[in-house]
Amino acid sequence: MRRYFSKTNEIFLYHYSAEKHNVLKTVEKQNKLTNEEKAKWDKLAKDNFRAGVYYQHISFFFEPIPIDIISNIFNNEHPVWYSGNVLYEHKVTIASLGEFSYELTESPEINEIFYNPKYDDYSDERWEKLKDKILKENGYIGHDSASLINAINKNKGSIREAYKQLPHRSNFEQIKTMYAATVPHLMVYPKTGMVEVSSINKVVIK
Repeated sequence: MRRYFSKTNEIFLYHYSAEKHNVLKTVEKQNKLTNEEKAKWDKLAKDNFRAGVYYQHISFFFEPIPIDIISNIFNNEHPVWYSGNVLYEHKVTIASLGEFSYELTESPEINEIFYNPKYDDYSDERWEKLKDKILKENGYIGHDSASLINAINKNKGSIREAYKQLPHRSNFEQIKTMYAATVPHLMVYPKTGMVEVSSINKVVIK
């Protein structure tokens, strides 16, 4: 596998949304969470060995999405990745994350075991333990810039091909409306719940 080596100030993270934001905020910071939803996510985080609680994360790609092909991958039927949709690409530096934890999710290693029939009879608890082991062994879960950069470098250049592989997944019909199923991306949990944006680029899905 080709490896990419980058310094902190050379790496950007990318967040896409329909609106511009000078500061990205977690769901918790946006005050869009009921007590019932909060309790549900708290339990899932505790049971599933997560790096943080879902409502405390912000999702990022570690390279731009392939806007030239992504609508065709979903036959132009995705709720976000459809031709003509206008999005704002928010670029963020790792330095701007401040104090944080992270999880690189949907990695090739996790996808490999997920689609391997060998693990079909695993209980949810056994599966989560195996997943947690793989995340830790590969540095896909952590709380410092150096570990995050290493995790990104192991997967940089993979997003375009991962999207191209999506229609060939055995469960494509079940995951085809998801944002980035089986596509490597980051869940970042900033301690402040907010991340300052470095620059914003308007993009139109082809």
